[in-house]
Amino acid sequence: MSDKIILLVEFKISQENLSEVKEICEKGVKIVGSNEKGTLSFDQYFSVDESKMVSLETYRDTQSLLAHLENATENVQRMNDIATISRLEIFGDVTDQLKETLRDFNPVYFKHHSGV
Repeated sequence: MSDKIILLVEFKISQENLSEVKEICEKGVKIVGSNEKGTLSFDQYFSVDESKMVSLETYRDTQSLLAHLENATENVQRMNDIATISRLEIFGDVTDQLKETLRDFNPVYFKHHSGV
């Protein structure tokens, strides 16, 4: 069994907020790169028409994800102010504390079954 946690967060973006969303993404990469050893990957992808952005994030464990949310509180709030989460999926065996923290975002949880 793996303690690893994977997030898939999809945002709907209006064209007037696109450049700010991209700035927030770049700031997020800097935050992760300088402060978070438990973040294994943190990648953002834009749809071809740039109306959606997907953030794929992998954390060593639940505590690493909780640390990321604490480190990036301001950035997360800015993103939520200008973009709408249209999908949040969390893969892995998470703690009740994480479920409570993310409750308002209505995530869909997937339990780990198998893999290498």
